[in-house]
Amino acid sequence: MLLHALTMAAAALGQTDAPADDADAELNRYYSAAMERLADQGEDYAKARTELRDAQRAWIKYRDAECGAVFTSWAPGSIARTMAADCSDRLTRTRTHAIWAHWLTYEDSTPPILPEPSRTSAAATDGLEALSSLPASIREAAIATAEGEAGEIAAAEIGDSGLYVVYVRSQYLCGSGGCVARIWAMEGGRAVEKGRLPVGRLPIVMLSDSGDGSLVLGATYYDVRSGPEGEIVPVKVDETGVTDGDWDDLRPMSEGIPIVTRAMLEPF
Repeated sequence: MLLHALTMAAAALGQTDAPADDADAELNRYYSAAMERLADQGEDYAKARTELRDAQRAWIKYRDAECGAVFTSWAPGSIARTMAADCSDRLTRTRTHAIWAHWLTYEDSTPPILPEPSRTSAAATDGLEALSSLPASIREAAIATAEGEAGEIAAAEIGDSGLYVVYVRSQYLCGSGGCVARIWAMEGGRAVEKGRLPVGRLPIVMLSDSGDGSLVLGATYYDVRSGPEGEIVPVKVDETGVTDGDWDDLRPMSEGIPIVTRAMLEPF
């Protein structure tokens, strides 16, 4: 019943993406195990079981309202679905971990009833792996470009080119220049900036090989014409630098393979 309710709620928001579905399935598994443990402990725990059920129902209403507000704030446009799905995935994984910690572990050395669940999605895990493969000097140089003392970073190597696209979002608003995607490479043991993408929004996608040895990235762009759904600006990248975006060849958001996404952001 719980999984059905979660899935129906996600569908109502138009956010039945695989990561959110996976998070719902995991939550249902851990919640069911917690309820089963309380049932096995007899009548003395009947009240706790009822209260956990009520708490879970209240949490579902909270999550759906919160992520529904996220969806509404970005609608219309396909990005609203992505943002709401990300909201649902993050909140659901946090709730699953809380259930595990409160109901499926023991105070002594007894192993937990179920393994500790991850608080991050597969996309976020991929982001951590991408950052771990990012040369330390590039990471340090990219963070040094941020406005302010804190922010978030995500990165990916562009194929096997030895070029890295690094997105930095500072503590200031993107509209104030606080979000920038730069291309970096290692030359002579040091980080060298090759250029920056013309717009600083996510996701950044891989479009194609241009046929002349350049790689083509897609930078997300929003304006009055594109609306909240956004468009993709093709940008050629090679070892010599970054070309200006091809503003005469804007692509729909459905094109390209995402290589840097919002879910990959990690704080610094």
